[in-house]
Amino acid sequence: MAAGNPLHDLAEDLLCSVCLYLFKEAVVLECGHSFCKSCIDKVWDSENITFCPECRKAFPSKSCPVCVICMISSKHKGYRLLPILEAASMFQDNLKNTVSSLEMKMKHLKECQSKQEQIISGIKDDVQSLEQHITSEFAKLRQFLQDKEQQMIQQLKEKAAGILEKMT
Repeated sequence: MAAGNPLHDLAEDLLCSVCLYLFKEAVVLECGHSFCKSCIDKVWDSENITFCPECRKAFPSKSCPVCVICMISSKHKGYRLLPILEAASMFQDNLKNTVSSLEMKMKHLKECQSKQEQIISGIKDDVQSLEQHITSEFAKLRQFLQDKEQQMIQQLKEKAAGILEKMT
């Protein structure tokens, strides 16, 4: 995979996937996706169930860890809060597991690629060997036919000479 432009990647990480603007009062859901506080509230207010608009993971209750208003406002009492270090640790563990899984898949794919390259190399060698064999066999056949042609022409000349000698 080619590495992207770091500034472009950073800018994309700072955009809310609901409104597509830079975060305003960013909140992070348990699944790890971030949104503007007002955007996630609008989504959750318009639906009967609470879910992540990005990965569609459903949540039993409204829960996001980084909104200060949620900690102090009575309007937001039902939200589950996590300390940022705990949330970061949880997501780091998930990320490590994902990276480990992807590394194993990459190793397997590289092994498959290596085997495939060996098979391709073997096929190319076989094709070259068969091509040389065919060329050699046809050369032998051409030589055999030329020899046979000369032999038959010689026999024809001898018979013709014999017949002509008898006739004269």
